[in-house]
Amino acid sequence: MKKNNGIIIKTFFTKKIKIALLDAELGKIEGVPPSDIWCVGSLIEYSIPDKKEHSMLHNMGLVSLPLLLARTDILFFHHILELCNFFIPVGSYVTGMYELISLLYADKAAYYSDQFKLLFLLKFFVLLGRYPENQKFQTSYFHQLALMPIDRIMDYSIDWDTEQELREWVTDCVLDHPYVHVLKTFHFLERDRLL
Repeated sequence: MKKNNGIIIKTFFTKKIKIALLDAELGKIEGVPPSDIWCVGSLIEYSIPDKKEHSMLHNMGLVSLPLLLARTDILFFHHILELCNFFIPVGSYVTGMYELISLLYADKAAYYSDQFKLLFLLKFFVLLGRYPENQKFQTSYFHQLALMPIDRIMDYSIDWDTEQELREWVTDCVLDHPYVHVLKTFHFLERDRLL
């Protein structure tokens, strides 16, 4: 049986043994693991016999943990996982999202700059098709950033004013969610936070 790859974005172990996964092929799914030993952020492989949105998971194995990024900025990492859980509905597949989130498991993830993290969030929302409605963000510059491939963004540099506008752009996207008051990691975007 073919194995799937996925990232655990939420566990529900206090109520029942269930996890939410960002699956490489199926998008966001929920599954029942054979035990409750799995932690949020684990990149795992597993078998799904029935390929449904809610499935029993078999033959689970750990592939990777983002230990380097977690050491330098665990809040950013948890912010991304929380946004995945809140903004991606169960059963939906977002082209390029798994590949984007997988970048957080690379060795160089520990050295991602503050600007890259904001640009990463921009790409996250662009993949979801979410853009702020504020007219000041409807510029060719933000359109160019939105279309730029993530591998080019890694080394892209922006000035301080643009960084502040980008922070507002991302914040507007997050504030657009109807359950923004439930988000635990929203303070990642605060201006005075030292990354």
